[in-house]
Amino acid sequence: MTGYTGTNTLSASAGSISPLTTGAFVNGVWTGSVSLNTAGSITISTSGGGATGTSSAINVYTPTLTSFSFGTISGTKTAGTTFSVTITAKDQNGNTMTSYNGLTTLTETGGGAGGTVSSPSVTFSNGVYTGNVYVTKAGSGVTITATSGTTSTTSVSTFTVNMGAVVSVTVSPVTDSVTAGSQVTYTATGTDAYGNTGSITNSVTWSITTGTGGSWDNNVYTSHTAGTWTVTANAGGGVTGTATLTVTAGALTQFVFSHINTQTSGIAFSVTITAEDQYGNTVTNYAGTQTLHCSSGSATLTPTTVTFTNGVATPSVTITVSSSRNLDLYITYNGNQYTSNTFTV
Repeated sequence: MTGYTGTNTLSASAGSISPLTTGAFVNGVWTGSVSLNTAGSITISTSGGGATGTSSAINVYTPTLTSFSFGTISGTKTAGTTFSVTITAKDQNGNTMTSYNGLTTLTETGGGAGGTVSSPSVTFSNGVYTGNVYVTKAGSGVTITATSGTTSTTSVSTFTVNMGAVVSVTVSPVTDSVTAGSQVTYTATGTDAYGNTGSITNSVTWSITTGTGGSWDNNVYTSHTAGTWTVTANAGGGVTGTATLTVTAGALTQFVFSHINTQTSGIAFSVTITAEDQYGNTVTNYAGTQTLHCSSGSATLTPTTVTFTNGVATPSVTITVSSSRNLDLYITYNGNQYTSNTFTV
């Protein structure tokens, strides 16, 4: 009846209905929202304009919080960096439970089990929570679980969480001892503010105490100078890790004389002779004797045997000649001759 424009009363077969009256019909039709306060099989009746009508039975239920539904959480996250989540409270029929405005606990689960969510308790509004959170545990297959009382639901989508900004660096090996010329391969492990760890070997800058004379090839150090040195892995931002490297001399390869100035025939003078490896390090464990020679066959040299202690000999040498001449001292070792500078006697 398109000409009907009146208003009708509304009533429910059980409990109450709101509103109790319709608005004005338009072209014989009224469309509106009503609410019923009693669960069960309910019919709605209306009357107006001298006519009545009753609906078919409507199954009315009391909504109960049954589950939570998560919006998709995708991509890769970083521990400690926020991202947006949307969670919807659902009733037993899978409808949004708009009456739910309670507190819900959020926990990091799955591959992030043991971590935490930055907002461990959130408040829903009209059955929905949308906000920014972050998680603290790095890993793959990470999920978030929402819990309220006995209702608990885990997000269907999983995501990966990377380690956050590095706050400390551990270098391995933390101590090592090698002979000069040997290589040491180092690794660096970074730790973020939440205890997550990861290899940062290839992203740090490697260095060693100035003056060691060695060389780096990425994270591999080739030693050179004997001593105890500090290896540093610099992650930037003032974050570093250190290790201790002790380098000892290699095998004896040469003898080196201290500089000898002009000397007087028959007058003793001191000279230092050092046993060294190929890198110029003193071979401190060398304690042998060597024959000392003079390049002038007509000169008289004493002593002709020198004794080394901790790789060093300091003989008092006397050279006697009949006339002034230039000469040098030398030691022959393994078929090689190691000679002092040329000097005048």
